[in-house]
Amino acid sequence: MTHGLTHTGTPHADSAAGTTLRPALDTGLIVRGLTVETKGHRRLDSVDFTMTPGSLVAVVGMSGAGKSTFVNAIAGLEAPSAGTVTLGGIDVGASFDLVRGQIGFVPQENILHSSLTVRQTLDFAAELRLPPTVGERERAERCKNVLNDLGLASRADARIDELSGGQRKRVNVAVELLTSPQLLILDEPTSGLDPASERTTVHLLRRLADAGQMVIVVTHGMNEIAVFDRVFALASGGIPVFDDTPEQLRSFLGATSTTDVFARLGELEDAATIRLPRDRAMPESPNTERISADTTQDLVSRAMGQLPVLTRRYGRILLADRRGLLSMLLQAPLLGLIMWAVFEPSQLTSDRLSNGTTAGSGHVLIALVLAAIYLGASNSVREITKERPLLRREQTFGLSAFSYLASKMIVLGMITIGQSVVLVTIATQRQNGPGNGLILGSGSLEIIAVVALCGLGALNIGLLISA
Repeated sequence: MTHGLTHTGTPHADSAAGTTLRPALDTGLIVRGLTVETKGHRRLDSVDFTMTPGSLVAVVGMSGAGKSTFVNAIAGLEAPSAGTVTLGGIDVGASFDLVRGQIGFVPQENILHSSLTVRQTLDFAAELRLPPTVGERERAERCKNVLNDLGLASRADARIDELSGGQRKRVNVAVELLTSPQLLILDEPTSGLDPASERTTVHLLRRLADAGQMVIVVTHGMNEIAVFDRVFALASGGIPVFDDTPEQLRSFLGATSTTDVFARLGELEDAATIRLPRDRAMPESPNTERISADTTQDLVSRAMGQLPVLTRRYGRILLADRRGLLSMLLQAPLLGLIMWAVFEPSQLTSDRLSNGTTAGSGHVLIALVLAAIYLGASNSVREITKERPLLRREQTFGLSAFSYLASKMIVLGMITIGQSVVLVTIATQRQNGPGNGLILGSGSLEIIAVVALCGLGALNIGLLISA
């Protein structure tokens, strides 16, 4: 079997996970007996696979053959039922914290914040992924180099939603290349691209492999299959049936053309009879003893370092979404104006309140509280669920859930407090009071404080629902 080009790995910066030890990746990638089962259904069946630095491998197969399951398990995104995945002698499943900075994974979907520019996307990704020892100038230089390498320099200031499909794919790749991963995995990177963009993307991956990276590509596109060093084919049930050069693929399947390959894979009646033998020469299995990369101090330090970055990024995202921000900011004034017009004046005067809360003043206060609850919940109820794919992707490189939630609480909390001030100020313009407060000295200030607290409580409930 052909196993690609030989290359000696070079050291790369540690990930932002706080690790001090990095794997020696000269031994490449070793997969032994990888099996994934879900509710009794075998999605991947005892797969053996090896890869050395400098290789470009295509993973092909019919839909449902287990291609995405295979690469997800390699990337540490899915726990296998049996078998091991090791990178540079380190078991990925047992010590994922140690190797995650050396694995880049580009999913099939374009998982990016559409309202940010290309430059902002890379800048924030660099701050989150690179270790604190990397200075601002070095981060900027690395972002610049990645933009140039992927041909995105001319589109650096364009918003993500202004890019073509091929350019968005390249931005996804650029985010992963910031940490110089030794293993780059791409799930259907040419899906939906025109032939010219497909060719550009595949040849870009060829250059990355020639530079010493290991690149695995799940693909249904066969137009550029000759560019790959190897083709690894899976049949129905996740059974490996082929691992050789693209030139041998057609003859192996008896296909009359390259595009006929998938039809032939689908026609295999009993793939188990032609599966790759398990007794192939495989490297010795490395030590799979669990290695802890993050201490409690590392986790706390990482969370505190990510919080200001995530807060700035989330604020920038909200500011860039002008329509959504305008809708959010107009709600409080509109609700305040409705209350100003509906409720009779002078319902909150000191005389009325000193004699016990009247029906009118009670209605005003209840309406303010309910409006604040609506504002707080509506601000946050969509915020986590709409970012779920992106959140899962960022958690693979060590994104702190605490920092992620705290960043939203800070930004949305400030907005909710501001909405409460505007709401109460407008709604109580005709209510004439109350003048004195019990604790803060000002009755109006105390109403604002209570309404804001109700809004903040609803904000947290909204985040809980969204999660």
